[in-house]
Amino acid sequence: MKKLFLSTLLVGSLFAGASHAGYDGGQFGQHRWPHWYVGLTGSMNFVSDSDVTLGNRGVGTVAFQDGYGLAGSIGYTPGPSGTLLDYTRFEFEIGHRMNDLENFAAGGRYDRISGEVKSYSYMANVFFDFDTQTRVSPYVGGGLGLSTMTLESSTLSIEDEDNVFAYQAMVGLGWQPESLLNTVLQVGYRYHATTSPSFADTAGRNFEHDYNTHNIEAGARFRF
Repeated sequence: MKKLFLSTLLVGSLFAGASHAGYDGGQFGQHRWPHWYVGLTGSMNFVSDSDVTLGNRGVGTVAFQDGYGLAGSIGYTPGPSGTLLDYTRFEFEIGHRMNDLENFAAGGRYDRISGEVKSYSYMANVFFDFDTQTRVSPYVGGGLGLSTMTLESSTLSIEDEDNVFAYQAMVGLGWQPESLLNTVLQVGYRYHATTSPSFADTAGRNFEHDYNTHNIEAGARFRF
């Protein structure tokens, strides 16, 4: 009976500790089950103006309108190990970004153009959460992967896609509400870019431009 009592007390203590482990870093959230999470993020997406080459010849600069981005991820946090891995997250992310074309500039002339550029990215990310011993946890991260770029424009006579290398860097703040122990809300900034995609127009010429984006984002992570 004494052993049963002690065992029950031990199990109860473990569950009580888990129910009060509320933070997303340090001695709290990173050091207990669950280690898996899913994330959802929405963003405002700003694409930098880009020089354009057509048939390997520089022809001007293209500008993009502000757009939006959406992303979903699944991640894992190791630990406890007593190392920096306790504050590290690894995740796979699928993202989508869309921006309309705005104008094409060449020789001091600006012409409005129709169309849109879309990106579907598949990224492997690594994040580091800073332990502040509070419910607020700053984070930094980076990722590498692949992006399928699509350009559709009747003005440019292009409807084509290209697969290119993608990379990104992230920084932001996570906040864990007291009433939602397995949920982390976050806001941040993300720089997402690719190598230059190449699209073929109806005349068979290659249309190339850079793709560098700045993203202001907000989202949430849910442990399970």
